[in-house]
Amino acid sequence: MSGLVAELRCADLGRSLRFYTDVLGFDRRVAAPEHGFAELGWAGAILRLTTEAAGGAAGEAGLEYPFGRGVTLIFPTDDAEALCAGAAAYGARLHRPLETRTPLAAGAPARSLAFELMDPDGYVLRFVQDLGRS
Repeated sequence: MSGLVAELRCADLGRSLRFYTDVLGFDRRVAAPEHGFAELGWAGAILRLTTEAAGGAAGEAGLEYPFGRGVTLIFPTDDAEALCAGAAAYGARLHRPLETRTPLAAGAPARSLAFELMDPDGYVLRFVQDLGRS
C-alpha cells in the first residue's frame, strides 16, 4: 500500500458511491455494496467507503451528521472550475466557494484555485488546482 488511504463511514453506501464516482469522477477500484465496502482512487490516494455496520467496532458509538467534524480531505485537480460547476449542478453543498488563493509556500507565493464541498455524509473535501508561482 502506498500513498494516503482514508476510510469514511457512510450512512448510505450507494448514495456516497454515486456521488464520488458520478459527480466528482473518482475511479472505482473495488465495489462490494453487499459487504458495505467500496474503494475509490484519486490522484494516487485511496478512499475507502464503508457502512457503519461494516466498519464499526463492537460497542462503538454511532455517528451523527456531519461525519468527520474538524477534518478536511484535500485533493489535487487539473480543473477546479469544471469540478466545482459539476458538483454545484448536482446540488452538492458548497462549504467554501471557488476562489483563487495565494498562501505562502516555502517563502514564495503559490497561487491556487480551490473550493470546498460537503459530501452526502458531511465530510469536507477541498479540491485544489495549482496555478503556479506568481
